[in-house]
Amino acid sequence: MSQKGAWLWRDLMTTQPEAAEAFYAELFGWTVKHLEMGESGIYRMFSLGEARVGGIVTLPVSDGVPDHWVGYLGVDDVDATVLAAPELGAGIGFGPRDIPDDGRFALIVDPQGAPVSPMTRPVDVPAPDYSPGSFCWMELHTADIDAAIEFYADVFGWSFQEVQIADATRYALSSSGGIDRGGIMQAASEGPAAWLQYVAVEDVDETANKAAELGGTVAYGPNDIPGVGRFAILSDPVGAALAVLQPAST
Repeated sequence: MSQKGAWLWRDLMTTQPEAAEAFYAELFGWTVKHLEMGESGIYRMFSLGEARVGGIVTLPVSDGVPDHWVGYLGVDDVDATVLAAPELGAGIGFGPRDIPDDGRFALIVDPQGAPVSPMTRPVDVPAPDYSPGSFCWMELHTADIDAAIEFYADVFGWSFQEVQIADATRYALSSSGGIDRGGIMQAASEGPAAWLQYVAVEDVDETANKAAELGGTVAYGPNDIPGVGRFAILSDPVGAALAVLQPAST
């Protein structure tokens, strides 16, 4: 199956990797392995049991970039994607670059301001996973949902279906290969767009309380999503946003 449109990886970009490592390991039970990356320094790899789930990239404080999570989306050709992206209104952060024995990637900024990484990897396309501690959903919050739909359809091959949500906010489900990949939500206010990562948990209220005890912040919720589950939006101790979801079946 083509990797195009599938989420292949996630990284936390942070100025305080040690604090982030401790927070997420305690919150989700992730283990951490340090990998020496030469001039790039140490890359911290998160795992859940035997499964790799994401990593930590250290941001220089001098860059002034806020801490954030970034997702890596599968494409057929990273170089071709980077060449085409500016014609569609996107900015180029860096790349393309090779990851030895693990693929090729770049960083682009979509026309609404959200960073996302096109990627190819020599791995099978990961299936959506709602087991506790696994990334389970991605959601783009943007002030221009129509422009976002057009961009992600063109660049990543997604198809979209708008669905009704309780407060009448516009929401579009994205899919590729017959699999739901995430959602795009109309933001309530203007400003740069941002992707929000969701991690599945057994008990969202307990997780939110634990996050606060560990120095994080509960920015929203916990609240119920009828037919989907219960969720909350958190900020880690350095300010990176992340959502947690207790699926309705648990």
